[in-house]
Amino acid sequence: MDAIEKRDASIENKLGANVLLEFDAIGVDQLEAVLRLRMADFLINRQEIDGRMRKGSFNLLSEMADVSSSYLHQFFKGKSICITNMNKLANHFNVKYIVINFPV
Repeated sequence: MDAIEKRDASIENKLGANVLLEFDAIGVDQLEAVLRLRMADFLINRQEIDGRMRKGSFNLLSEMADVSSSYLHQFFKGKSICITNMNKLANHFNVKYIVINFPV
């Protein structure tokens, strides 16, 4: 089992294996874990882009999601990034999340 598969198993254990299958949207508290899981899947698999198959990479994801590849790499390794960049990733991976603001 390589590092990405271990990370996937760890995230699935924390979230529950079917978190995205059971709900139309997740809470912002689960957003980072789900995005890292989607990134791991992107990096493992090939995507058809402009009629040819390309292996996923941080540079390719950076181009597609409009987020710096260095931010993506740091985020994937566990460092937090701003909500704006997480939102760009969520849009790219079609992840719906809910943010609730309570009045003070």
